[in-house]
Amino acid sequence: MKTYKYITLDDPLAPNDTLPWGINDHGDIVGDIGVGADGADGFLYKNGKFTAVHDPLGVVGTVAYDINAKSWIVGEYFDGAGEHAFLYKDSSFTTIDNPLAFKTIATSINDRGQIVGVYVDNQGNESFLYENGKFTTLSDPAATHGTFVQSINKKGQIVGEYNDDQGVHGFLYTNGTYQSLDDPMATNGTYAFDVNDKGQIVGVYWDLTGSHGFIFNKGLYTTLDDPLAANTSATANGTDAISINNKGDIVGNYHDAAGIHGFIATQHEVDLLLV
Repeated sequence: MKTYKYITLDDPLAPNDTLPWGINDHGDIVGDIGVGADGADGFLYKNGKFTAVHDPLGVVGTVAYDINAKSWIVGEYFDGAGEHAFLYKDSSFTTIDNPLAFKTIATSINDRGQIVGVYVDNQGNESFLYENGKFTTLSDPAATHGTFVQSINKKGQIVGEYNDDQGVHGFLYTNGTYQSLDDPMATNGTYAFDVNDKGQIVGVYWDLTGSHGFIFNKGLYTTLDDPLAANTSATANGTDAISINNKGDIVGNYHDAAGIHGFIATQHEVDLLLV
């Protein structure tokens, strides 16, 4: 039988405010930490060491959302006037804002260099695919109140969530077709955050006790709850599964009375003993 082993992943600069967002096949992890009134600062966790990821234009803060196998990183930076998407490649930051928008966020990059994310224009929130310098809008036809793209894998499959009059639903986009993803345990919404090249999807669902991570694999939903997550007056139960690599390693965060902590979850075989 396989079960998950959870290891807490806290940046020593913010032991109660660490948010991992992405993991690649090498086990490199990116995310951000809260740094008080100055906003947020991105990080790269590699070989057991945290290193800052800070766009020089991000005078208010930087968030690193994803990293691919080539170690290219995408995210957003804050310059005091708005939010801007960036690509960090070959030790250099490049802004990739949609020219028609006043806010652009890059949420994911695959190993082919395709980028997805969200921009905001005068019409509201729009999701996009960015490839070869071109923005293509993505919109789930079931959405009546917006589509939010979260991740793209090497095959071009995309996951995220859409809003309608009934609430928030996850989706999987494959070859031009949108499939709704609703965890059967959810009573207050399902969010799909990442899809790996095997088609395994991780995300979060909400019920009356709070948030719970999940993995969707071969048509089955499995709940992922970090055992250190605690009910608190501020968050109730809180485990969020955010990213999964092709090895099946999962990163996310959990809440306890002290704050927010990152985690990495890996699968292990356990023996079932009959007693």
